[in-house]
Amino acid sequence: MRNATRERVVRILLAAFANSNLTIDELQEISDDLLGRPEFVLDLRSILQKVVHTLRDSSPKKRAFGNDDDATQQILSIVKRRKLSKEKVSSLLAMVSPDAKYIGRNKGDSVTAMVVNFMLVSSENEKHRFLELLSPTGDSDPYLRGIIGRK
Repeated sequence: MRNATRERVVRILLAAFANSNLTIDELQEISDDLLGRPEFVLDLRSILQKVVHTLRDSSPKKRAFGNDDDATQQILSIVKRRKLSKEKVSSLLAMVSPDAKYIGRNKGDSVTAMVVNFMLVSSENEKHRFLELLSPTGDSDPYLRGIIGRK
């Protein structure tokens, strides 16, 4: 990795940690795991590879992670309107994607964080399936379906 890229990655990760609700002990645990647990690093690498694969499959004109804001807000609105618990959202995500087992694993993760993380790494089909599961009648909102399906 080039030095400039490494510096950007470190800044982004540090900003994410600073904005998280992780305790000092949890941050220390992460630091220890980076050196002492190779499976942690392998899990992180695997997740990053899935993100890269998803981004490569998306339209080249789209900027990474910046295109699902409307859909994310609409889905969050449905979740809040239906007053779904974190456990219910987690179980719906697990039904949609086997990779969603990583989402919401931390006790401090909010429902909003779970939905945002899912929208960042999920495929179009997974997003549509999640929307269908959220819809009480099984019919999804055509406006939201159009937002999610934009290329």
